[in-house]
Amino acid sequence: MGPDLAKRHTIGTDKDSSPARKIAAQSDHKMSKKEVLASDSKVESQIKTLVLQKSATKPIPLARYMADASYWMYLVHLPCTIVFPVFLSNLPLPTFVKFCAVLGTTTCLTVVTYHYWVPATMIGQVLNGRRYPRTRPHSGLQHPVQQGHATIDEGA
Repeated sequence: MGPDLAKRHTIGTDKDSSPARKIAAQSDHKMSKKEVLASDSKVESQIKTLVLQKSATKPIPLARYMADASYWMYLVHLPCTIVFPVFLSNLPLPTFVKFCAVLGTTTCLTVVTYHYWVPATMIGQVLNGRRYPRTRPHSGLQHPVQQGHATIDEGA
């Protein structure tokens, strides 16, 4: 018998290496402060991981909308950032204010044009791979409004 084969046959035959002995030895051993803190931090990290996994699976509509709009915004922002500063160049404003004005105007313009020109058109199908149907804005009413005439009580 070779040395490797001899080792295989001797593993588990020692009374001290049995699983029951190991569990008994662990239960007799009191944990030190460092071991307690380490086990607590492991539990905390597992809980944080579970919470993040749960929250990551929830859809976030604004994030989805901005993800779909991002390619359009990328394509349209360059002409805006070239043209808008030309209009602001002669104004006696600090550069940071001009920068913020161009940034805000460009962002608003690209989001608004995306909202009205892209999702339900051929452009949306090319950029995002699908078309979203145009829907009417939600009116906030919980019950549909019934069509008809209201009666007026004259005795009241």
